[in-house]
Amino acid sequence: MSPTINLELQPRARRRAAPPRPLTLRLLQRVLADVEAEEGVVVARRLAAALDYGRLTELARRGPREPENDAQQLDPRYLLLWGMSGPEVLTLQESLVSLGYPAPRTGRYDDATLLQYWAYLIEVGRAGARRED
Repeated sequence: MSPTINLELQPRARRRAAPPRPLTLRLLQRVLADVEAEEGVVVARRLAAALDYGRLTELARRGPREPENDAQQLDPRYLLLWGMSGPEVLTLQESLVSLGYPAPRTGRYDDATLLQYWAYLIEVGRAGARRED
């Protein structure tokens, strides 16, 4: 008698997908740099502009305790966040002052700069809403 071969397919053990990595500013920098390499800086900036700025600010505020969320590792060409410093931040502060918002001219994106920037955004939003009426 010849041996019998079982040809039934056995289900393979399913591989579980790796859990999504939590968003960090270090990861965001890598993603934005990859987008820029493939699509250009304008697309990377648009992607950054579409993100939840409040959530990114929360991450940046953790930067002193969590190095992966240090805002200094973000390229300021994409966006400016709390905790960053440099000439781009100073330009933002000078622009806010020229528009009548009393931002400090320190070159460091701190709470005072953040509050004045938010005040500016709120006013721009209100002006846009008034034009639509």
